[in-house]
Amino acid sequence: MVIYRNTWGKISLFGQLHTSRNFRNPQYMSNGEVAFTSPPTITLFPDYGPDPFSISQTVTGLVPGGVYRMSFWVSGEWSNLGFATSTNGTTAGDGIMGVQIEGYDLLYLAIPAGNSAEPVGAPHVFGTEEFHVYTLEFQATDTDMDISFINWAHFDHTLHTIGWTRGQTTELIMDDVIINAVRLPSNVPTLSEWGLITMAGILGIVGFMVIRRRKVSA
Repeated sequence: MVIYRNTWGKISLFGQLHTSRNFRNPQYMSNGEVAFTSPPTITLFPDYGPDPFSISQTVTGLVPGGVYRMSFWVSGEWSNLGFATSTNGTTAGDGIMGVQIEGYDLLYLAIPAGNSAEPVGAPHVFGTEEFHVYTLEFQATDTDMDISFINWAHFDHTLHTIGWTRGQTTELIMDDVIINAVRLPSNVPTLSEWGLITMAGILGIVGFMVIRRRKVSA
């Protein structure tokens, strides 16, 4: 899988189908990926848990081996200027969301905190950006694949979440999930090729009709 941060920079994750990734303390990459050195333990506050909120959908009609591009828009509920100037003075670190594409490792991505006050020693990955567009490319492994988005919200950063030092975390807002085919196997006709095949079929039928008509008239 390849992940792009808008149109700037990318990291290659091809070959990450169910492979082990060693995570521990979170590292926010410049492209928005959040990496750990060993599997993270993320514990939600009682008001938000015990399980994170997630939405899933089965994407159908995929071509195994084909490459697909998925983009989506994300923001944090604390990313606007209003929270940054609120009287409580609370800082807001970038949050963490998960993207799970069937057959691939769970991908952790940053949720921008935007104009909210930054925790000490934990600058926002995207600066003061209030929203962000992620673009991922993945190779289909089946005709139908489940895709899930996970929101850990304001998880407990003080007692239970291992290695977390970035203060309060913002919660996920997302929209505009779009998936398009980028590259299909060579033995699968593209849309333009389907058009040519259809046209050839029509011409063949017309030709047969013309030939048959000539024979009858003769």
